[in-house]
Amino acid sequence: MFCTRNPHVKKFLAIAIEDLKHHHIKIKLYRRTIDPKFEIDGYFDDCSMELGIYKNYRWLETFVHEYAHFLQWKQDESTFAAYYKYDYDPVKLVENYVQRKVAYCKKVKNAFNVIRRNEACCDKLAANLIKKYDLPINLEKYRREANRQIVFYHCVELKRSWEPSNKFYGDLLGQMMPSKIKKSYAEKLPKQILKTALKLF
Repeated sequence: MFCTRNPHVKKFLAIAIEDLKHHHIKIKLYRRTIDPKFEIDGYFDDCSMELGIYKNYRWLETFVHEYAHFLQWKQDESTFAAYYKYDYDPVKLVENYVQRKVAYCKKVKNAFNVIRRNEACCDKLAANLIKKYDLPINLEKYRREANRQIVFYHCVELKRSWEPSNKFYGDLLGQMMPSKIKKSYAEKLPKQILKTALKLF
C-alpha cells in the first residue's frame, strides 16, 4: 500500500493502519489529486468511513493529517464533534456561501470558526504524531503551513473565493507564520498578517 524504507515511517504506518482497520475505516489511494478544482490531497470521512490519500510527494504529511482527523473522530474530540452540534452542516454552508447561494450571516461566520478550530486542533495533533514517531517531516515547516491554512480560511470568508493567487503561498506570507501552531488564529488574526494575506490572496 505504502512503500518506505524508513523504519520510523514503517512503525507509524503499521500502528495507524491497524488502528484504522480495527475501526473499519477503508483506506483509498488516488493516483491523481482527489478534487482538481481545489487540489485536495486527502480526506477523512466519518460518514462513508473512508480515509483517502493522493500518493504524491507529500503523501506522508497528508496521511498524518488525515489520520489525526480520524483520531479526533475516534476520541470524540470537541472541535470534531462541533460539526454535528448545529442544525446545519458547517462545511456545506461555507460551500454555499462561497458559491453565493446564501448571504453572510452569523451562521456562516460560526461555520468558518468551526472549521478553523477543528483544523488547528487537527494540525496540533498531527504535529505531535510527527514528533512522537520521529517522522521525516520538517516539523517547523509543517507548523508554519498549518498556520497559513488557518489564514487561508479567513481569506476565503472575506474574499468569498477558494482560489488564492500563487503569491499567497510564497515566502512573504510564509515568513510571517509562527513556528508554533496558533489555535488563537482560528478566532482572530493579527492585523498585519490579515492585511498581508488579503493583499496576496
